[in-house]
Amino acid sequence: MKHYLLIAVASLLAGTSLAQTQGPHGELIDDHDIIIEAPYGLDTHVYQREGGYILVADGYLWQYDINSTMNIVECEDGTMFFQNFVSQTDFGTWVVGQRVGNTVVIPMDQKIGYDEEYDSTISLHRFLFTMEGDIYDEESDAIFDVTNEGGNDILTLRPASEDYNFLGAMWDDDSSVYTVGDYATILTYDPNFQDSEFYHPVYMPEDVETFIYETKAYSYTYSEEYRRDTYITFDVEFAYVGNDVYIKGLYYPEPQFVVKGVKEGNVITFPRFQFLGKDGRNVDIFAVAVKYGVDEDGIEVFVDGDNWTLTDNGKDKYIGDADGAVRFARNPYYRYGNSYESIDEIEMTLKGSSAITELETEHNTGKALIDLNGRQFKGDANGRLVIKNKIVL
Repeated sequence: MKHYLLIAVASLLAGTSLAQTQGPHGELIDDHDIIIEAPYGLDTHVYQREGGYILVADGYLWQYDINSTMNIVECEDGTMFFQNFVSQTDFGTWVVGQRVGNTVVIPMDQKIGYDEEYDSTISLHRFLFTMEGDIYDEESDAIFDVTNEGGNDILTLRPASEDYNFLGAMWDDDSSVYTVGDYATILTYDPNFQDSEFYHPVYMPEDVETFIYETKAYSYTYSEEYRRDTYITFDVEFAYVGNDVYIKGLYYPEPQFVVKGVKEGNVITFPRFQFLGKDGRNVDIFAVAVKYGVDEDGIEVFVDGDNWTLTDNGKDKYIGDADGAVRFARNPYYRYGNSYESIDEIEMTLKGSSAITELETEHNTGKALIDLNGRQFKGDANGRLVIKNKIVL
């Protein structure tokens, strides 16, 4: 049996095979029987998703609110395609359902992802979670009742007869739970939806000079399987565009991620929450500002911060917040799944420069000097401007 949570998955891919077929409505299906594209040429409508999801972690049942969106495509015959149907399995793939009047039925056991590590597909399922901690696979379909308000459709998941009955996903090779999922879902069509920049990752700008800084920091790693509490050293890449500053590699376990801040004076300020992208387990990762505080027992802990900063000390070095840290978390509030990385005591030192490091007027020391034409000479420099030591590349 695999672990219940996403942390068990090292690589999750959907539709990576080149083999594709076209379904009856023009949808694209890969050779794992996963719908990787909805029918071409039909409008994609954005629905606001509300409700909740259930997560099993650390032996407890955790309950969270959902506030996100879902893309839906509807065909003339009432066939409907739903993207990322389970909120915690964001593969970019689709499931299909059928609308008849004011009811939409979505069959279970549809393939929604492929786990390369286990060579197994992942399928949509409905589960029953008991208070004793048992999870049972239910055979019932997901049924949504459709109402209309102000001309906009609202799809409400019909409650099951049992408490803690929810929609999730299962590995198909051994029938173990991949993630435990959604309940009380309400989908409301939003004709005025505008995509937010919040969920768009930042990338390094092109055709801009970059600079490498050696970074030293105190690292805290918290997960169900691993703990680390030590100083670490790693390299990051800086780029400057006007007052915008881009840093690549600050989340050292996956250095492809980029954070973006704004420099005013000698201080770079980064937002409280910044979406970095999806990690190798297909999980959203955020950079979150935290600071030192105390809990109800007076014990020092991290609490939410307004933002985080780096300060330029004028000597090719940046220093992090004295009383705060950066947490790299699996959702903006970093408590999801008890798995995150934090760094503080940040010091970043420029590793190299194309500039001449030391220019001065000097008298003969018995060593060869180099003038600005690159010629060596000995004797008294007589006030001439010369290069002392070597150019550092």
